[in-house]
Amino acid sequence: MTTRFEETWENTPLVCHDIFTGDTLWTRELGGRNNGTSVPLGFKNNVVYASNYTGGAGKDLLYALNAENGDIIWVNDIGIIGAYYLGCTFTDNGDFILPISNDRVARFNHKNGDTLWTVKRLVFATPSYCGLSIYKETAYGWELGPSNEAMIVAIDIKTGKKRYRIEIPRTGSPKPYAVGPLPVIDSDGIIYVHKSNDNLVALRDNVDSLSIIWSDTIRDGGTGKPALGPDGSIYFTNHKRIMKADTKTGKIIDSSMIIVVDTNYDINGHYAIDAKGTVYFNPCYHQIYFAFKYDLQLNWTDSIKHISYGGPALSKHGLLAVAGADDILRVFRPVNLQTNKSIKTNKKIPILHQCYPDYFIFKCHITQHTKVKLVLYNVLGQQVYCAEKASVNPGYHTKRINIPSGSGQYIYKIYMGSDYFTDKITVIK
Repeated sequence: MTTRFEETWENTPLVCHDIFTGDTLWTRELGGRNNGTSVPLGFKNNVVYASNYTGGAGKDLLYALNAENGDIIWVNDIGIIGAYYLGCTFTDNGDFILPISNDRVARFNHKNGDTLWTVKRLVFATPSYCGLSIYKETAYGWELGPSNEAMIVAIDIKTGKKRYRIEIPRTGSPKPYAVGPLPVIDSDGIIYVHKSNDNLVALRDNVDSLSIIWSDTIRDGGTGKPALGPDGSIYFTNHKRIMKADTKTGKIIDSSMIIVVDTNYDINGHYAIDAKGTVYFNPCYHQIYFAFKYDLQLNWTDSIKHISYGGPALSKHGLLAVAGADDILRVFRPVNLQTNKSIKTNKKIPILHQCYPDYFIFKCHITQHTKVKLVLYNVLGQQVYCAEKASVNPGYHTKRINIPSGSGQYIYKIYMGSDYFTDKITVIK
């Protein structure tokens, strides 16, 4: 089962849809505060983290829900900011860091919701600037200095202790407090920060300090979070366009068309970039979204009301989901989905597998009564597991099996009536 979690307007529950069919799988009223909007904040290890957003700073409850059925696992009443655009930042063990007020962030135990630590930082105005981005054992985010200078601070994620920080110099902004959205971090640990309407900066963590690698002035830039592409590039908004820059130098590689012309303000918005470098972008407060090729040439556009609150989001199979007001959820299916190795189809119904250290989980949706058989082989072709049912009812089905031996490759076959599907699984312990 693959799902997408949506947010809509006031007095609304959390809703889980099947991304392949659009079917509503479950809904959950979060309760808590009155007149609240249910907002998904993050998803990891089959758990959805959400809040009941009421529009007030530090008033919302934090929930963990079972992604399969919407059951509430735990509730934390610390009073977070469950606002739109904010989300969880996850540590390696599944714990997460989240803003809990305009000037504080906290780490939460993912198993029971306990607050492990909180740290206070002075951040100008909006909670959108209050979150942290994580690389290994360090989190990075904005902080204002004693004279309102914009700083990037490094925080130990185990203790919440501030370790060191660096000022991001002004190059064009008239506002000394012009900080920006969350940093983005590449696989080598290089930190990229977009100082709103001012500059794009690359930073290196030297273990005991931060240093600037390069800085590029973008005086007409928007306030949206930048995004990293699969080819080692970074995307950000400037002059009402999307710009693509080389992460090693900051040099502009490509530029899109002007995205929004009927505004006196520069644009910001949300990105989703697939493995081929296709850039999906929706500018906030507008009713249109864009798909660009890897070189930022326009591929297609579409429109949806209040899209700024719901997307774009990509599934692991490349399906693009976009949501807006008026109960609209729109999903685009890539043309190569049938050949994607991560999915096998039975009349366009997916079969998915997930691998954990000690067990496999197989998930599928069956549309009619049929015979189902699951067989698992080792690399020598020896059968190590077999389960069979003569008749399985239509609907969603999940099968968990223990891994029979150690690390290595396995091959599975799932038979559905006269059809069968096979794939490899690699186990690393």
